[in-house]
Amino acid sequence: MAWQSWTLSDWNRALVEAVFFDSGRLNREITRIQTSEKFLAQCTGDPACNPLDAQRAFIASFGSTSDCIRRRFKWPQPSPSRTAKDNIPEVFAALYLTLLAASADEETYTEGNFRNRFVELLKPVNVAAPNFSVLPKLWLHVEDWSRLRAKQLGDCRILRLPHPGIEVLIGHSKRLAFPAYRDEIKLQSLLHSRKLSSGSDFRHIASAIASLPKEFSAAFLEEFKIFQLLVAQARYGEAYNSPLWRAVQAITWDDDQATSQRIGSFCLGVDAADPGWPEFYLLTDERGRSSLGNAAFCKNLPVATDYLYAAHLPDCASWTPAQLLGLTASRPRLAQARLWKHLAAGCAALFPSAQNSLTSGGSYYDGGPACLLVHEKLVPAIRSSSSHLGLKPAEAKAGGAFGAWTVLFFDSISTASMARLAEALPEAARQALPGSWRPPRISCSGGAWYGQSLLLSPASTPLFGLSGAASGSYELIGADTKPVTGQLEEVDGKFRIPPSALAAAPAFDTAYVSLSRDGKAMEGMRVPLAKNIPMAPPMRLADPNAWLADGPCGRLAGLAAEPGFADSPAGQARMPALHPRFSRSELAFEAATESRDLDAVPDPYGWLCEALALRFQRRQTLSYADLSSHLRPACAAADARHWAVRNLLFSAGWIVQLQKRSSPHPVVAAAPRTIALYGTAGSMHTARIAGMFPESECALLRASLGPAESAVRLAPAGDLFGIGAIQVELTSEARIAELARQFELEILSREPGTPPVFLPPRVFEPAGGAADAMRSAADAESWSPAQRKWGPAGGLGTAPVPGTIVRISRQQRRAFWVAAPGGWLETDSEAWAFMIGLAVENKPVGQVDAAGNCWLDVRLGRLPLPLVRWWMHWGGGCAAVAPSGEIVLASGSGAAAWSDLRSWFAAIAAAAPSQQCHDAALERRRLALRLRKAQQPAGY
Repeated sequence: MAWQSWTLSDWNRALVEAVFFDSGRLNREITRIQTSEKFLAQCTGDPACNPLDAQRAFIASFGSTSDCIRRRFKWPQPSPSRTAKDNIPEVFAALYLTLLAASADEETYTEGNFRNRFVELLKPVNVAAPNFSVLPKLWLHVEDWSRLRAKQLGDCRILRLPHPGIEVLIGHSKRLAFPAYRDEIKLQSLLHSRKLSSGSDFRHIASAIASLPKEFSAAFLEEFKIFQLLVAQARYGEAYNSPLWRAVQAITWDDDQATSQRIGSFCLGVDAADPGWPEFYLLTDERGRSSLGNAAFCKNLPVATDYLYAAHLPDCASWTPAQLLGLTASRPRLAQARLWKHLAAGCAALFPSAQNSLTSGGSYYDGGPACLLVHEKLVPAIRSSSSHLGLKPAEAKAGGAFGAWTVLFFDSISTASMARLAEALPEAARQALPGSWRPPRISCSGGAWYGQSLLLSPASTPLFGLSGAASGSYELIGADTKPVTGQLEEVDGKFRIPPSALAAAPAFDTAYVSLSRDGKAMEGMRVPLAKNIPMAPPMRLADPNAWLADGPCGRLAGLAAEPGFADSPAGQARMPALHPRFSRSELAFEAATESRDLDAVPDPYGWLCEALALRFQRRQTLSYADLSSHLRPACAAADARHWAVRNLLFSAGWIVQLQKRSSPHPVVAAAPRTIALYGTAGSMHTARIAGMFPESECALLRASLGPAESAVRLAPAGDLFGIGAIQVELTSEARIAELARQFELEILSREPGTPPVFLPPRVFEPAGGAADAMRSAADAESWSPAQRKWGPAGGLGTAPVPGTIVRISRQQRRAFWVAAPGGWLETDSEAWAFMIGLAVENKPVGQVDAAGNCWLDVRLGRLPLPLVRWWMHWGGGCAAVAPSGEIVLASGSGAAAWSDLRSWFAAIAAAAPSQQCHDAALERRRLALRLRKAQQPAGY
């Protein structure tokens, strides 16, 4: 139907779609409504439409009599429907007519009275101005509808009505339409000429307007005086919500949108789980994808919000400021985008977004966190100002990956401090930092995210916070499921959806969280949920040689370190009595293995697999605190001990502890996924895969198998919960290499009889001077087996109890000392320290029954990675947690599974070796060898 023939219902639908369903502004509240004949012409969708003709057609649709028009401003009977899914408000066209009267076009600009302008607008129909008694009620109805629709479907902008002021009936219309057409044009021109925006200080905007008072109408100046008074009285919250400031925000937004229409929208975000090594990512829309061209490849996001794609570098490495700026050499149009303007000026800022991360599209608020990307030429000014203000930002080194750029993280920064930092920068760089006050808003931290959508599960339930919030509620909404509502639980001053409520919850589309104070709702947040996430292999370490893990020979080593030479006769003769051992047990542990479906991973391990696999897609490492943020809620929902589940993740080869060669702080990474040949039977070859495989990759693996091939997951039989390797039956050995290429797996091989771990004869000789070194260390800590944690080390001046483990932090990494009858034994590996501690106490590392199942000592929280890999690929292939918390290595192949570790079953000696004589020449030689070895980088 041609727009010239539209009925009032047609106009109503077109206006609702244009105002409320603008996909580019869904996360922005409606605080003013564009009101002009030009906007009406845009609503017709006809590029040749004349704006005046559109306005005449719109007014004519109200009818040709006074009664028809007045009827539109009465409360409908029956009451309008509030069902957001099926209806739109039928009264919005009538409300828009009041906005036209309030806006004052070219013909009614000289008329100062709202009601007179309304009558003038409807001519030639002679109608007396309605009393507008139900006008506030109609506006509130539309506001309620927008909130409900946004909450349920997420496709609608929320209308936030301004305070009507003293004009109770017509105040909403006048303030939503503010400023009038001419005033808006002049305000826009003034902001552009002074290079001001909504990021500028309130006082700078007020000063600019005050310099040209004769340029604006009396109605505009009236609002301006109110704004001035609010700023002068430091009533910043009211100033921020005033009609004048909302107009400034709308003009800034329209300018940004004009740029986005030309080159696309871009959003730079950062995953700062490890502040020392942040990972930057780039999101964009369809136009942005076209602007990037072949300079980056884009992947679809599972839930389309403001952005549709995640843009990646060709080598899948994390973005850096230098790489982003380098794009402008081949894509000069990108220099017009706000992100690239800020980078070119030497300073870009990332603030909290509605979806958890710090992003360039986020919003700053008073006391909120911030991330600054600063060029080296501006770093001295930022550091000096931060020091003067008492700020201590965390600086991300990232191994020098950022080159001339420095990345600074502020946990919390006030508006005043942000303004002082801005003053320390040149004018061009100052544009990246907000100069005006911003209201507090809901913060969201934690969880596993894919783009702007959340993977919601007991292992991925983020924390929501807001200053002054005392309680909160949530609602889980799905298109085909009944909504689930409940109360948020408080955790350390913040709130989260209870993990137990998510344990058996079906898949939902949206989570809506509302926080309240004194029983009154303060603010809500809608979070889109991801259901079908395309999984990718874990991100590889950028510099593998920079990392160390528990090695095969009693110390930390590179991830690909080999065990070394097998036990020679001479070595066996000199083998120290403190070598860790396994013992045979006549008890049966009932921990055999069985084959199950690939997806048969019991909870909480299934939840953790999906959440951690998603995190490691974009992160090389996670801190232990970040790992706990996933572990604790998942274990609470499954009623499991979080420390036992964490130990199993290590023992099953899903995660590995890593340590930088130059840092004493360990982190967690996804263990490199591996595949190895287990055995052959006729023409079939059996291989095992170790590492995290989420559901989507299990489906891909299943689909990649041939007709005669199969894949199962090993699992402990009985009531034990555990994690097993994936066992695949392949038609040829060459298929192993094919699967390795497809899923980015490392291929492992072994020589029969070669031990996976091997202690050279003199690794753990008693170290002289250890007690003096520990007494002089201010941070010496000892392990408490009863409390299962580290605590201050006391009484080191007396003879320690054999088996006592003490750790101290050195400049590069930690050292662990184990008390033995003949002195102290030293290593830099925590896993080996606990194994040697058991040997000192004449206790076995674990007990192995006749079926080959091994019950590890409860103190062993982690085994060396080479031993884990050996067990998962060539041993029993499965690890489980006992009811009392111990790790059980479940075997399906009998005692023969331990044939590679025969020397570890020798009898434990009753006495420790005596202290050897001091040989100065021998000590010098050892020192030279250690220095030489430290200079040689370990392999990946």
